[in-house]
Amino acid sequence: MKAKFMRASNFDVFTMDEPKEKRLFENANIFFDTSSLLNIYYYLESTQSEIFNKLFKDLKKRLWITAHSEFEFLKNRDKVRSKPIETYYNLRKKNSTTKESGHVEEIDSIIKKVKANLVGDLNGQLKTLLEKTSKNDKHPFLDEGFFSNLKSEVSLLEKNIDAFISSFELFKAEFDREINAKQEKLKESLKEDQILIQLQESFLCTPNFDYTQVIKIVEEGELRYKNQIPPGYLDEDNKIGFQKYGDLIAWRQIIENAKTEKKDVILVIDDLKEDWWQVSEIKETKGPRHELIKEIYDAAGVQFWMYDIKAFLFKSKLYVNTTIEDAAIQDVTVKQESYLFETGALLSWVGQYLTGYNVLHETCGTSATRFDAIIANEEGKKAGFMLARISNPRFLGTLENKIRVAQNFKYINHLEHGLEKVFLVFYVNDSTAASTAQLSIQKLIRDKLVSLDNDVRILIGAIDGYKFCVYYDSEPPDEKVAYLHDV
Repeated sequence: MKAKFMRASNFDVFTMDEPKEKRLFENANIFFDTSSLLNIYYYLESTQSEIFNKLFKDLKKRLWITAHSEFEFLKNRDKVRSKPIETYYNLRKKNSTTKESGHVEEIDSIIKKVKANLVGDLNGQLKTLLEKTSKNDKHPFLDEGFFSNLKSEVSLLEKNIDAFISSFELFKAEFDREINAKQEKLKESLKEDQILIQLQESFLCTPNFDYTQVIKIVEEGELRYKNQIPPGYLDEDNKIGFQKYGDLIAWRQIIENAKTEKKDVILVIDDLKEDWWQVSEIKETKGPRHELIKEIYDAAGVQFWMYDIKAFLFKSKLYVNTTIEDAAIQDVTVKQESYLFETGALLSWVGQYLTGYNVLHETCGTSATRFDAIIANEEGKKAGFMLARISNPRFLGTLENKIRVAQNFKYINHLEHGLEKVFLVFYVNDSTAASTAQLSIQKLIRDKLVSLDNDVRILIGAIDGYKFCVYYDSEPPDEKVAYLHDV
């Protein structure tokens, strides 16, 4: 082979810029992986309509699914289709399989505690105060009329609480009617799978591989996975049989399609692990792995790039001139966040950010002292892991209470589980809220309202797509760097 001079243009295939991206969206074949299609079942009807009637309509004859992804989709769709019904149930009742459940039950419990404890304690203390000051033959003595306004206010508070309880009972009844109607509508939709019907009308499918071809891919996969050559090597430990090579089978089908069609390829994939994506030192995804770009370019001479569904919808609006509404893109973002909490996917982030730690148990302790996980480092030292959602980072009382709860949990579970530390992760809405929460926590420490010592390590972060971004870490306290980690 004849030698040639070094050229920077040789690296162009591994990079993406706006003109190249525009050409991709105008001409490339677009593949969806299994999870991206299954996630459509979780979206609101309005979002589904936007995707099918606007975006997919504009991209018709360029939308593809691999034969292997079709198999995985059809195998899992019944389980996924029923999931939205469960999410409505979880709004009302506690569900042991997810932390995000039982909200109405919890409100009901809080109201009853307020009625029993607040009013009961107030009346008890007021009665004691009256008894201690009622005798006019010795000190302390105060005329009973001195307390009349306070007694009236306590009585008014009790009436207001009773009125609120009555209003909440009406709300619960209306809430149940609304939820039941939503569930019945979803159950009715299960009789005919409109999502499947519309996907069949929108997507072309690659030819399937026969058994002999699959065996060759499995043999190739053993070598690739041993050397961590993408894609799919992270599935090696948690899947069995052909399943562990599913990503590689699908990838081979994409390459065969590219060789036949001679068109550039976009892959929409919601699996953001490093066996598909370039991941920077701060764990930020920067596009597909270079090995994948080179492999498909060498095999078919085409450009290849990847997006998660949220990024794909956003880019489509820029380059395809689709009229898909921003509300639909926002709905996709919310469903991504819900997925993280409902599946416990955030726990998989622990070992990436908290270097050297692994999850031993998901949930631990009694109902009153429960951690989201028990984690341990390479030396065997254990720590509790707690995730706390914070809607108002300016409210010092909530932050202080969460920190004290974490400290108490650590103390209570120390003997039984040998916990040395607690990792308390505050989840907020965005970077601005994270900055506010950091200032609030630093104020709590400065004013000596809380003391962290070595008991609690605090992190503050927010979810961006499928990435958990840590904006603050109390160890070291002076360091403020944004870390991005896939979860």
